[in-house]
Amino acid sequence: FPYLLPCLCISLFALMVTITCFWLP
Repeated sequence: FPYLLPCLCISLFALMVTITCFWLP
C-alpha cells in the first residue's frame, strides 16, 4: 500500500497544523 503512508503523514501534519491554529490566537 504505497499510498497509505503518505496520506497518513499528510493527514497527521494537517491535523497538527489545525490544532496549532486553534491553540494559538
